Amino acid sequence: SDFEWKGAPLSSLTFPIITGLIYLVAVLLLLHLVPEGGFPLERVFLVHNIFLSGLSIVLCGGCIWEIGARAWSEGAVDWMLCENSHVAARGPLYFWSYAFYASKYYEL
Repeated sequence: SDFEWKGAPLSSLTFPIITGLIYLVAVLLLLHLVPEGGFPLERVFLVHNIFLSGLSIVLCGGCIWEIGARAWSEGAVDWMLCENSHVAARGPLYFWSYAFYASKYYEL
């Protein structure tokens, strides 16, 4: 309940911009460094995809749990469609949303 989006690592606008540029440079470099036909990485891909699937299940479950908890405590769900602009992005639901956002950096 102490989590606050503002000030969390990766939360500033510069991170996705810099990450996008680094990703683009890495892809262009790899086009020249990786031999034709690539490397045999089937097992690595398998483990990677199983991990991502498990992580997605955990993150989805956490979000659903916190949505239910907040809906129960507030007695309404209208905030899911249009959050009050005066409400700070903090608390458990925002933690799960942030964890999902941060996981996208791993997926790169």
